Order: sequence, then structure tokens, then C-alpha cells
Amino acid sequence: MALFVMGMSSQPDIDTLLLHFDSVTFGNEFTKERFPRVRKWKNSIRIGVQGDAPEFLDADIRQHVGELKHLTGHPVDLVYSEPMRKAGMVPKGFDTREVNVIVFFIPREKIHASVMKYFNNDSNEVDRMIASSTCFAKFFKKQDEIRAAVVVIPSHLSREEVRACVVEELTQVMGLPNDSERVTQSVFNDKSRFNELTRYDRAMVHVLYDDRMRLGMPRDEALVLARTLLKKELEF
Repeated sequence: MALFVMGMSSQPDIDTLLLHFDSVTFGNEFTKERFPRVRKWKNSIRIGVQGDAPEFLDADIRQHVGELKHLTGHPVDLVYSEPMRKAGMVPKGFDTREVNVIVFFIPREKIHASVMKYFNNDSNEVDRMIASSTCFAKFFKKQDEIRAAVVVIPSHLSREEVRACVVEELTQVMGLPNDSERVTQSVFNDKSRFNELTRYDRAMVHVLYDDRMRLGMPRDEALVLARTLLKKELEF
């Protein structure tokens, strides 16, 4: 996860940027496999926060959700949090089952009990995620359609770390889940020093949700299309 902003270096060439898109969209940092088709959301994304979260978390989520909406044209909204409930912003009788992205903001010692069921009740997998990441996320799909996701943000993190977690994890559950040290000038590199989407991150998100980038499109076709779209996006 990225923590600091730094200046941009030279623009990557189109071949490099296409490799970045391939890595974050189709790669898997743990198994090293390549996923064969485009995975993204079809239905509206409805985010709910679970835990005693500070109001600034709501503000960060809303700000980033606004950017994701702008980049994708896809409906994404924060629909539930404790500050919202206390302020009367949650409709009476709201069914929390309407939430399809849960953001857990919880103490580290409560992570296992809260999220184990989302990780196949595999304690070792949760331990690996905690040990390797400041925060982490996982999405769930039917065939290639993303239907739900969880994001885990430990509550002991600093204000800056929480912001970085919101930006990276909510972006990744859109369908760009992989981190890689090969991806430069990006939040999708745990050793980078960016905590906001870069120009190239925004381009990749925009390309994934271009109407021509169909849900379930084979990877080879998607990469041919991505080359064309990225060229136009960044005016190579």
C-alpha cells in the first residue's frame, strides 16, 4: 500500500503501460497466474462501513467514490456508516443486506473474527493478508461479474494510511486487484510512494470501464483494445 505522494517521472511508453494494465487487471501476485477474462461490476456498487469509524473515513470514501464514478460512469455510493446512521442519513428500515461492499474499520485483534468467513474460514490466509499488507481487500464474483467485495482497514492506522487504503482498495475491487513491483508510477505497487491515483492509474480504471471493454472479454482481445484506448487516453 502506498503512503506518500512524489513527483512524476517520465511517461511510460505504451508497451510498458499495457504491461501494467495486464498485470493489475489479469495478474495475481500470490499464485502468479493470469486470469483469462475481464472481470468487473455490472450492478450498482453500494458501500457500507462496519465498525466505529471516524467521520473522516466517510469523507474520504465519498471523495474517492466521486472520482471512481467520474472515471467509470458506474454507479458507486456510500450508503451506510455509523456517522450516517446517527445523522439520520440512512433511510428508516434500511436493509444492510443491500450493501455489496463492506469496509471493515476494526482493531487488528478483531480482524480474524470479523472476516474469516470471507476467506474460506482459513486462518492462515487471513494471517498472510495481515502480515503482507497494511490493509487488504477481496472481491467475489459469479463467472466474471463482480458481485460483492470486502475491504479491511485496521483502525490503528494513521490518518494518511487510512486515506491511502481507501484509495487503493476501493479502486482494486473495481476489477484491478493485483499489486506488482513491475507497475511504476502507480498505487498498484506496494513499494511505491503514491497515495492518490496517478494519471496512469486513472487511465487504466477508465479503460476497464469503457463500454467496449466487455465483461467476460477474453484477455487477448482485451489487451488489443486496451492498447488502442490507452494510446487515445494518454495521446501517445
